[in-house]
Amino acid sequence: MNLSGLLFAIVFFAITTTLYVVITTHLIRRSRKGRHPLNKDIKLLRQPGEGLRTQLELIDEQMTEEILKGILVPALVFSLPIVVLNWLKIADHQLVTVMVLVITGCLVSLGYRIWKLVRLITKRKDYRLGLAGERAVADALDPLKAKGYRVFHDIPVQGAEKTFNLDHVVVGPTGLFCIETKARRKYAAKNGGEDHKVGFDGKALLWPNGRDEKSVFQAKKNSDWLGKWLLRQLGRSVPVSTFLAIPGWYTEETLRENVRVLSQNRLAHHIQQGQPLDAVSVDLIARQLDSLCRDVPCEA
Repeated sequence: MNLSGLLFAIVFFAITTTLYVVITTHLIRRSRKGRHPLNKDIKLLRQPGEGLRTQLELIDEQMTEEILKGILVPALVFSLPIVVLNWLKIADHQLVTVMVLVITGCLVSLGYRIWKLVRLITKRKDYRLGLAGERAVADALDPLKAKGYRVFHDIPVQGAEKTFNLDHVVVGPTGLFCIETKARRKYAAKNGGEDHKVGFDGKALLWPNGRDEKSVFQAKKNSDWLGKWLLRQLGRSVPVSTFLAIPGWYTEETLRENVRVLSQNRLAHHIQQGQPLDAVSVDLIARQLDSLCRDVPCEA
């Protein structure tokens, strides 16, 4: 391809890309016309996995950006130096060296974009699993609402060092429950063990292929935060039962170190076996939790 043909290709590419951006931007702005029927100050309750859903939307945007960069950046890295070199009338032996550098730059750019895309795909896969786990637990808790229980999901709280979320909190006639959800894929067990069971020794989850103390620590920390926060809000102590839900796994369900590990299908049963809590306390606690959990803007 001669210089004129290459310039024409670059100009055509730039014009079509600009046209695409202008049209899509116009369509997005047009879709936002009209007033929202609800007051913009209204805040909705958070849904199961609200934080994960938001992160997934962000990852999808980042993946689209990386794909576009993976197409555009190598093309520019390759084409612009060629145009400049043709203008400068560089000798053939120098052109070979420059072309090697240009191709290397293209490959490095493309490799970097692929590396970032792989990381985003892996993160997206993990977040989707986490979201599915939290939704499965929420579905298992939903029948409790008809029995006088209040169920809250993905409650954002401020810890001593950073913000974190309480996956699920249930309050009702049999007490207050803080539930941490851990969704994990099943792989072949070490030493030929059972790949569908997870054990618990009071300090760590015993997965078929490893030991996990972090999840147990997190579940205890969440319950401890909730108990201290309610003490400050209500002026009295409220016992918090700690559950660690493992969707789709078989567990022993034995209470150890004030933590019970169980599958989502057994949550409602054990919640209804708790200690009695009076209706006034249930209402007060639910009001406090509602104030934490109602932060989702309803305006599109």
